[in-house]
Amino acid sequence: MPALVALLMSLMVVAAGVAFALRRSAPEEFRGSQLQPPRDTLGFTLTDQNGQTVSLQGLRGRVVVLTFLYTSCPDICPFTTARLHQVHQMLGKEASQVVFLAVTMDPERDTVERVRQYSEQWNMADKWHFLTGSREELAPLWDYYWAGDGARRAMEGSERDQALEHGHDSFGLDTSALQGWVGDYMVEHLAPIHLIDRQGKVRVAMSSAFQVEDLAHDVRLLLD
Repeated sequence: MPALVALLMSLMVVAAGVAFALRRSAPEEFRGSQLQPPRDTLGFTLTDQNGQTVSLQGLRGRVVVLTFLYTSCPDICPFTTARLHQVHQMLGKEASQVVFLAVTMDPERDTVERVRQYSEQWNMADKWHFLTGSREELAPLWDYYWAGDGARRAMEGSERDQALEHGHDSFGLDTSALQGWVGDYMVEHLAPIHLIDRQGKVRVAMSSAFQVEDLAHDVRLLLD
C-alpha cells in the first residue's frame, strides 16, 4: 500500500510539472479582438503629409497600425492621435519595424498641407503617414475598414464649443489648440485600430477606446 501511495504521489508531481510547462510554453494571446481567420486587406495608394505616395501593398514585411481620423475632429481623433504617439514611444527601437497609418475621413478639408500641420502639432510628423486622397478613393476604404461613410453633419450654434469641451472632459486632453481647426461641420465616423501582420493580413482589431499598453503588446506579438 505505501508503495502504491508513493507511486500515485509521483504521478501527481509529474502531471503538475507537465501542466506547468504547458502553461509556460503556451503562446501569449492578443488583447485586442483577434480575427479568425485573418482578414485580407483592401489595398490603397494615397498621399501622406510630405506629399509622398504610400501604398499599403508596398508595406509587406512590416507590421502596420491603421486607423481613420480627420484634422478638425474635436474629440476622438485627438485622443487617438495622442495614444498612438504614446504607443510609438513605448515601442522604442521596435517602432522602426512598425508603420503607423492614419487615413483621413474628411478629404475636402484635409489637404496635404493641413495633415502636415496636424502631424507636426501632435509630434507625429516623423512617426506616421497621415494619408489623404479623393472621396472616391477613400469611400471604399472607410466601408471596408469599418470607419463609417464619411457623412458630414453641420454644427449649429454653440455645438462647436460643446464638442471641444466634450473632448477635453472625456479624454483629459487640452483641445484648446484645436480652436482654429474645428470648422462648421463634423464627420460622423468610427476610429477603429487595425493591426496588419507582415504578410498583409488583418490580425487584430481594437476600438478607439484602446489602452496604450494593449496595443503595444499586440504589436510586439506580431513582431515576434
